Amino acid sequence: MNINLIGTMPKNGISGGRLLSWLLAESLAISGIEVSYITNNKPAFYKDFSDFSRVKLNICIHYPNSFICKLKKRLNIKIVPNILIEKIPQADYTVIVPQLDNVKLHQKFLEVAQKTSQKIVLLNFETPNWFNSLSPLKRDENRWNGWKVIAERADLILSISRESNKYAKIFYTKLKKMYDLIITIHLLIILLQIKLKKGKAEKDKLFVYRVWIHTKVWMILLI
Repeated sequence: MNINLIGTMPKNGISGGRLLSWLLAESLAISGIEVSYITNNKPAFYKDFSDFSRVKLNICIHYPNSFICKLKKRLNIKIVPNILIEKIPQADYTVIVPQLDNVKLHQKFLEVAQKTSQKIVLLNFETPNWFNSLSPLKRDENRWNGWKVIAERADLILSISRESNKYAKIFYTKLKKMYDLIITIHLLIILLQIKLKKGKAEKDKLFVYRVWIHTKVWMILLI
């Protein structure tokens, strides 16, 4: 089986959704599936996985580097990148990793997925109704319109937890199927065990943390 994931990566810094999608890619690759991650930048966290990663990093999303494009970025005008579709392998599934805003970018991802795979999956990690129910900083639901565009045509929607799935069933009104995807500590243990094959397990530690103004602070420590 072949699975592609497609989404953008910030050049610097780490996004929780991007990290989650990479963990999903690694877990699929560990199980023996051929996995390619289609993106625009090498992830800032890539070196943390490079010693044992089985995911094929495919940088074939390119933003034009012209003066006009730079000006548009300064003015916060959304830009649709060029995607070298000829460099994307055919797959059984394409998992689209969404982001806020830029509906045209999501339409582009959907177009690429339809041409290069048999089934389309939306990775759902944060709908606005869930976000706004917990955060003191509310966000406009229209910023998730691109997610809806994909959801209406997706064969599958994967939520990161049963809690997020509850809100997703309310937010996505036009869909085919919905299942749960739970990234758990078990996956992190598997990744850790692979990394520690060097025989230095007693000295290695893995910290996984997230601190943000709209979420509770959580931390996992594996020793």
